[in-house]
Amino acid sequence: STSAHDSIPHDNHLKGARWSPDGVCLLTCGAEDNTYRVYDIPANLDDVPPASDEPIGPHGLPADRLWPALRIKERESVYDYAWYPGMSANDPGTCVFASTARAQPVHLWDAVTGASRASYVAHNHLDEPIAALSVAFASDGTRLLAGYKNAIRAWDVSRPGRDCDVYRTLEPKRRVRGEGGGERVGQAGLVSCIATAPAKTNGLFAAGSYGEPGVGVYHEPTGEQALVLSVAHTQRGGVTHLAWSPCGNYLYTGARRDGEILCWDVRNPDVGCVY
Repeated sequence: STSAHDSIPHDNHLKGARWSPDGVCLLTCGAEDNTYRVYDIPANLDDVPPASDEPIGPHGLPADRLWPALRIKERESVYDYAWYPGMSANDPGTCVFASTARAQPVHLWDAVTGASRASYVAHNHLDEPIAALSVAFASDGTRLLAGYKNAIRAWDVSRPGRDCDVYRTLEPKRRVRGEGGGERVGQAGLVSCIATAPAKTNGLFAAGSYGEPGVGVYHEPTGEQALVLSVAHTQRGGVTHLAWSPCGNYLYTGARRDGEILCWDVRNPDVGCVY
């Protein structure tokens, strides 16, 4: 027999949900089955019949009435995924998203057919393939950014493969003559999330990490560090989520083992958390 639970599309919690840039589709990934799901959202939710007599509000949609139009099974545990910023459901050529997973290169997926369109491969100093922890597109969609330990790599979207620019988030130790050691400058740790700012900021993007200072803001396409935000002093668990305000002046951060979302003014990075 089939239980009510079996009829629900999702039987595992989600790693996240991403609205498509045109607002027509929703992209999710299950934490247990490592499957991407693309949903076509009805233009008028009132036209969708309810699954039961339970009240769900004037604009609600029961979970078992929203079925994925596409499923893509990933081979390994998924780390991150992001829509192409120029995506429009009216142009199938733009309907793509990028993803990264354990022991996998960065993939570019066709959100209509489910086919893999391209792969972008990073290598370490031993020339071994390494997986990215985070992925995002530049605001104009021409470059693909991916986060690694103490580094961000950037590919031309139209040129898949291994050729990429490497932006070091942490510079080598500065040595003083006659003294040993030295202090490393920049943003330390695994780059766990990347968020590109609105186009009006002329190519800025933010990167969150598990080490100090927590967040770095960089110029694209040079990779030059514009500023750092000392988020690690407030959110000690490591930054896991970033989001820009539409105006590009504020950056919102979320962290592991932390129940707060903090707002930072990137025009005044030394002020600290705004709220």
